[in-house]
Amino acid sequence: MSVFPDQLRGRSKAEFLLFSTVWGSALAVLLGRAWQHLFFDAPYRTLFWDQGLMGKLVKFVGFETWSDFITSPEVDGKIDTLIGIIGGFLLLTFLVVFLWNKVSKELLQWALGLATLLLIFLAFLYSKEKFYSLGQFLEYSLQFGSIACLWLLAKKSVDINKFVWLLKILVALTFICHGLYAIGYYPRPGHFVEMCMHFFGLSEAGANTFLWYAGIFDFVAAILIFIPGIFSSLGLGYCFIWGGMTAMARLLANYYGQTIGEFLFIQTPEVIFRIPHFLIPLGLLMFQLNKKRS
Repeated sequence: MSVFPDQLRGRSKAEFLLFSTVWGSALAVLLGRAWQHLFFDAPYRTLFWDQGLMGKLVKFVGFETWSDFITSPEVDGKIDTLIGIIGGFLLLTFLVVFLWNKVSKELLQWALGLATLLLIFLAFLYSKEKFYSLGQFLEYSLQFGSIACLWLLAKKSVDINKFVWLLKILVALTFICHGLYAIGYYPRPGHFVEMCMHFFGLSEAGANTFLWYAGIFDFVAAILIFIPGIFSSLGLGYCFIWGGMTAMARLLANYYGQTIGEFLFIQTPEVIFRIPHFLIPLGLLMFQLNKKRS
């Protein structure tokens, strides 16, 4: 039996390729984020340690002062446990999606729906760390969006044209928001500069200039993908190449003398959950090229 979902059978080659990349992208996000939650940290403390939101609740959970709450090893341990539980659920959802043909449709829809909500919430927490930056939230569009799109495929038959537009919107949002950081509209992350310096051998000034131009190309590509014909293909081709480079840069530019095993253990999930950043554009590009030939 093929591992590909039964829903892909009987589809045109163009649709099969597109839906397969969505399925693969969702699997990658689920595995990468599960890895993160199970072995590393996730930003849930930005919620629980927000005195403005949680300050009035500490006495209801047995603490006299806010300081007692945020310094409590018990509370810290429970947050770690929560992160681990979420990681376990994401890993189970990965298995459910991988075994698509062998699980019930109801279980599949429920798992994908809850996973989508959890990853939207995770994106919100990352944006909260950046003072509720909308750009930070929407930069994760392809990650939670790939799972949401797979949920749509599991739930009902989709209109292929509307589905393609939805995917293009997710691609555009991801690259526009990435570009906003690259040009410095939002504070440019230091690791952006460091990765460019290590990956391309640039000086700090050269890396900043390179990132500014890359941000402009991100904006241009986000527009081009909606223009039919060669322009859309060029935009998607750029997103595929640049999305792949920025994902792989985590492996190629972040080595600082650790053992290879430790380095791969830390950096591999960073690559895996960014796979949709290039796989979805590739799927859209293949869809367009195969549809044109048919």
